[in-house]
Amino acid sequence: MKKSTLLLAISIVLTITTFAQKKKNQQPPVEIPTFNMTSNSTVEYSEVVEVTGSAADLYKKALDWFNTYYKNPSSVIREKKEGESIKGKGKFRIYDVNQETGSKTPSNGMMMYDITISLKDGKYRYVIEKITQKSSSFVGIEKWINENTDAQRFLTANYLVQVDKELKNVASKLKAHMAANNSSKSSDW
Repeated sequence: MKKSTLLLAISIVLTITTFAQKKKNQQPPVEIPTFNMTSNSTVEYSEVVEVTGSAADLYKKALDWFNTYYKNPSSVIREKKEGESIKGKGKFRIYDVNQETGSKTPSNGMMMYDITISLKDGKYRYVIEKITQKSSSFVGIEKWINENTDAQRFLTANYLVQVDKELKNVASKLKAHMAANNSSKSSDW
């Protein structure tokens, strides 16, 4: 009788432990954001935004945004055409997310992207494109969208969420800066 009670208790403990581990290891699926795909099947963030100001004024605001948003704007800005456009190459780090614990560690490589701001009187257009992971070789994020294994899907889905969040933040900060009235008020002594 004591042996059967002991075996039953061990069986119950093992069953509970097994179920608890299965629940702990199951992370909810990560929803992949919807991306704007261009005609040549690349991801792009772009928008034409109407604002007040001449192309020259908007150029100054865009240049000011580059200088305040990026830590080292001289390494980001690649080409400037006075009053017309500014082209740059930005980068940011992404993180590997542990499927079991949700903890984050820095990924190998950085995310790179091209950003172009084109300016005209009363409006500007930004285009964020050529989004790639810089590691031992360049990998376009389009490849991540169709991953096959569960572990790879979880990892790349998290990468895609991070990329989408970061690039939407870049666009949001640019739009807020361009919409702000940056004219200095004169001091009336």
